[in-house]
Amino acid sequence: MRIFGRLVCGAACLAFLGACATTGDASAGGAGGGGGVAGSSGTGGAGAGASARLTVEGPSTVALMSSQQAAITVRYVSEDDSPRPQASVNFTLVGSAKDSGLSQLTATTDAEGRATTTLLAGLQTASFQVRISAAGAQPVVVDAAVSDHGFGNLRVPAPYSGRRLVTQRRVAIFAGKTCEELDQTPGPDRLSNLTGSEAEARFIGLPAATSYAVLAVGFGAPAIALAQGCIDDITIEADLEVSASVQLSDLNLNPWGDYRVDAVLDTDEVALELAARVRDHAMSSAPGTTTTTAQRLLDALNDTLRLDSAASAQVAAADALALLRDPGTALVDLQAALDVAERGPMAAQAWLADQVDQELGTTTLSLDVLLDEGAGEPNIEWALLQAQTPSTLVQGGVINYVVEVPVSVAAIPAFAWSRDEMLAGGEMPSVFGALAVEVTDAAIDNTSASGRAEARSLLGCGELLAWVQQHTEVGDACDVACVEAACDLVLSTWLAGVQASLLAVDASRSVVSFSATFDLVDTSANAEVDVLRTAVLDAVWAADPLDEQDTPLAITGRASGSRLATTVSD
Repeated sequence: MRIFGRLVCGAACLAFLGACATTGDASAGGAGGGGGVAGSSGTGGAGAGASARLTVEGPSTVALMSSQQAAITVRYVSEDDSPRPQASVNFTLVGSAKDSGLSQLTATTDAEGRATTTLLAGLQTASFQVRISAAGAQPVVVDAAVSDHGFGNLRVPAPYSGRRLVTQRRVAIFAGKTCEELDQTPGPDRLSNLTGSEAEARFIGLPAATSYAVLAVGFGAPAIALAQGCIDDITIEADLEVSASVQLSDLNLNPWGDYRVDAVLDTDEVALELAARVRDHAMSSAPGTTTTTAQRLLDALNDTLRLDSAASAQVAAADALALLRDPGTALVDLQAALDVAERGPMAAQAWLADQVDQELGTTTLSLDVLLDEGAGEPNIEWALLQAQTPSTLVQGGVINYVVEVPVSVAAIPAFAWSRDEMLAGGEMPSVFGALAVEVTDAAIDNTSASGRAEARSLLGCGELLAWVQQHTEVGDACDVACVEAACDLVLSTWLAGVQASLLAVDASRSVVSFSATFDLVDTSANAEVDVLRTAVLDAVWAADPLDEQDTPLAITGRASGSRLATTVSD
């Protein structure tokens, strides 16, 4: 007994088996080995949409010695049993007839609706079928065999004990073949169709001293191959019935299709790396100079007072500010107040770094995964649709930081799959820096407005307001809103620099490589993968090409996804 996870039947053979399973074609033969649909004793029933019927008159199995002849006659009638005279009936050889043939391939019915051809036995041993068809009727078959060594029968029980819903069994026999050779075999010598609870096929009048491979395939609706079994080296004995049981085993799951997969990653190490970038950011100064926080704040205050729409009082206040700054005393006083309060970019960055560290501990990647059978070279295509991280920064609610990045992902390593597992990997551009930018934006401008107020305070806006109020020549023309506007200028410049530093991380650590062994889950018991699931997904965040001075960061996670419904367009 051979067990194959894949179908051993070749493409042409499978197409034949599947077509018969779909249509209930009479060319399949019956459970009793005769022509016609299962249990029809050589009668092609009207079937769905059929307007006529074919019935084999005489034996539905013909066994001849070499060079012998036998007439094959069918009767062609309408639904009401009235004959159809002067109608064409077609006769076709199915299987390996070798040098045997038919006297005519098309015959015209007589007044009683009968049409006849003659089977001409050749010199070679053969087993095959004669398929008979006519317009409006289900085809019927006559089993045929040629042998000078006598004939025997073959009984094939085809049990299945799995959980898939097998509604039909197709049992096929191949003369002179092994199971391994069926992949290159176009079609069987004989075929039996078992429906419903039927689980045993019987082939009558097979050439003795001939060895057969026996293939049984279980189908579900609609004509999906679910299970199979194959046994070979079954030799027919003259005047005896040989029994060969073929146990059906589940076929490998069919993974081909499109899936939406969410990978939930533990990105604590990533968060620490990005938080460090925020914490260590240095605001730029003019070449060869050092700009203090007090200078930045007073420069922003001057720019605010001198806006194009500024009133004369504000312009006068700006002039007064310039006079106050000229000796340097005012600047020193403001910087001293900032130092005592520990205010400035470093304080703001420490706060913002904590937000990044807190919010980026978990990241979810939403991916579109296409598994394509290809032309004998299975492959996997990944597309990253978005990356997101859950946040609780908003008071009374939850938001998601989302970076939408529809980009292709290179598949690594080579995609491979087995009966219930799939090894797959991908290499995608880094999006962690971009996610961190989303976090910083939300930290400053969330719906409670507390983030911007906190950032202003840490940058030293409270100390600037106190300084302005102490100097009435400026303070009389610059209220709290004026000071906040000046602080926002500093904040926006500072935040833009921090975010540029974060995006630079995506450029330096540009690649996230991941791999996982996915469990293939068939929830619908139809041999198609419905769910991809893995408990462990391993990833590495690193430079590309790998920098010797760079230490790749390891990331772990889990992933699961479901097959997307296929939409058929008109």
